[in-house]
Amino acid sequence: MTLEDFYFISQVVAAAALVVSLVFVGLQVRQGNKMAEEAAKQTQQANLIALNEMDLHVTEGIRLNYQAFGTDPMFLRSLPRALDNETDFSPEEWTQLYHYFANLVMSADMVKLASKRGLIEDDYWPRIQRGVVHLIRRPVFFEQWQGLQRSGYQTPEFYNDINALFREMYPDCGNPEYQGEPEESVGLMEGDTANA
Repeated sequence: MTLEDFYFISQVVAAAALVVSLVFVGLQVRQGNKMAEEAAKQTQQANLIALNEMDLHVTEGIRLNYQAFGTDPMFLRSLPRALDNETDFSPEEWTQLYHYFANLVMSADMVKLASKRGLIEDDYWPRIQRGVVHLIRRPVFFEQWQGLQRSGYQTPEFYNDINALFREMYPDCGNPEYQGEPEESVGLMEGDTANA
């Protein structure tokens, strides 16, 4: 064998090695794409599971809210009066209205959290937010809103969003923000997912 033969053989081996390495790289890219698709499917499934859990949690909250309030004759008489801007309620009626509103605000905060995490449609939170703001315009709920802000149960971001929309929708109705120091917080802190 001559030097030219060795050169020719080495060129063939190098070309074959190049083809083999390109095939190997192609297989790796293909495998990587399959893994990425599988990871995307798993993420999508996890999001659907989280959405279903959130939907079940909100639906259960609405059911319990209806069960607790929607069948009580005293509440069914006092809610329309509160919506008509009445402020003269018995202590029992006041307590029922407070708990109804507090449950509604808690549900709204959960919807905001779910929206922020991309678990529900983007337009759902603004609709809920407007509903809460509409209630705060009523004197009995305005006072309760300030009490809820004092408690610090929801995140400051939640209160700020609601208060900003209130000022935008009803600029002549006063400031919904509580002006004092918040009481000791008993609720979730930002990023806490214990009940989310």
